[in-house]
Amino acid sequence: MLARNMVLFRTVTEELRRRRLWWIGHISRTEIDRLPARALYCHVTGERSQERQAKKWIKNIKEDFELRNIKFKDAIASCKDRTAWRQYRHRADGQERRKEGIWF
Repeated sequence: MLARNMVLFRTVTEELRRRRLWWIGHISRTEIDRLPARALYCHVTGERSQERQAKKWIKNIKEDFELRNIKFKDAIASCKDRTAWRQYRHRADGQERRKEGIWF
């Protein structure tokens, strides 16, 4: 098969997961006093409305890690090393696509 015929198609959900993992790695390496890091790790007090609640961003991240059988705290700790995190993200991304049979 020719290389140009080997095309990889990602679903929107896969692309969102990939980008969320990139962003959590980026934010976890920043200093904690920076605004994005403070916003990620803060806890807001108060009450939420009784209507259906929107899913929190951090809950999506935790679900992304659960899909890869990784604990949230372990993943955040591994984010500190940029090279290792990049290799992990690419390896996990490729395994997910191969498992679902998305390679063409």
